[in-house]
Amino acid sequence: MNIYVFQYANYSLERIGFIDEYQSFIWTERYYTTNDCELVVQATPKNIELLKIGRYITHHSRSGTICRISKIEVTTDVNKGRWLIIKGEDLRAILKQRIDTKLVSVTDTARETIKNIILDNFTNPAISNRKIGNMYFDNGSTVTEQTYTSEAGFFNCYDKIVEICRNFSYGTKMFFIDEDDVVLMIFNLYQGIDRSNSQSTNPKVIFSESMDSLATTDYTEDYSTFKNLAIIAGEGEGAERDIERVHKGNEYLGITRREVFIDAQSLSRKTNDGELTPSQYADMLIQYARDQLSFMEPTVDFSGTIANNIYKYGTDYNLGDIVTVESPLGASYDARVIEIIENDDVQNGHIWIPKFDFIRQTT
Repeated sequence: MNIYVFQYANYSLERIGFIDEYQSFIWTERYYTTNDCELVVQATPKNIELLKIGRYITHHSRSGTICRISKIEVTTDVNKGRWLIIKGEDLRAILKQRIDTKLVSVTDTARETIKNIILDNFTNPAISNRKIGNMYFDNGSTVTEQTYTSEAGFFNCYDKIVEICRNFSYGTKMFFIDEDDVVLMIFNLYQGIDRSNSQSTNPKVIFSESMDSLATTDYTEDYSTFKNLAIIAGEGEGAERDIERVHKGNEYLGITRREVFIDAQSLSRKTNDGELTPSQYADMLIQYARDQLSFMEPTVDFSGTIANNIYKYGTDYNLGDIVTVESPLGASYDARVIEIIENDDVQNGHIWIPKFDFIRQTT
């Protein structure tokens, strides 16, 4: 497999070389967060000159997706010689470079909230020096529209977009495209396709050791940090504080009830346009509590090595799709594919490792 190296400057992307010999290459794609890559090559003069901070690498099977080199390590071994360890993230890492300073709480759809974060901080900011002239939000992005209230305050754009996407099961992509001799960076929202046993519209994809679609598995169930009811207190002191109780789905009772307290003193009623009404402030507290509860779910971690290529990634299923996964303990789940690791090295050959985010248990 060839690794191609590009140089980006003045809205153009030029291929300046390739690497066809390496110790290992790991390419990880993720649904919610940034892709990353790691390339281990000999520290030859050619490789040292070619692989520099700020340049981009990709390989033939990932047209449009690309990683920007952000870290270079050099290791030396008396027996094995000197090696470069090249690490990078995909274009979504650019979102980490901006802080949103908006001081007004806004209720809109989740899609429009994300679009406005991109517009306000990258493509059409009030401060021209913040503008990235060739970056665009893909208006053709189609996702299920849902209402979202974004709280006022300073936040990192990447962190906020990831938070919203996790809440509404949106995936993100960011890639280069050529248009009229100018390279554009396109930010895209999307949602995976349901290919699980629970539906009958699309061809089903089932990952299971018993069906020989998984060669190895790593499986963990963890309820130790699970919470299902949040008691959130807004600004103020003592009895003056607004208190809201927010539960997930139907309210849990008795021994199944797991409560957590959320101190939201930092959420202010005051905005640049005046002061929120009691109802608006309550909505903001409830939304914030829901966001925090999303990080306190029970976790079922399941990853495995794909066997026999029964299902081909990119053809039979894609990142973000919902599939059926059968655990080694006998349970069956509908789960979203949230990560794919492609690992090519001299010891293990070329292997694919999916990771799943569990949605519901079906048996």
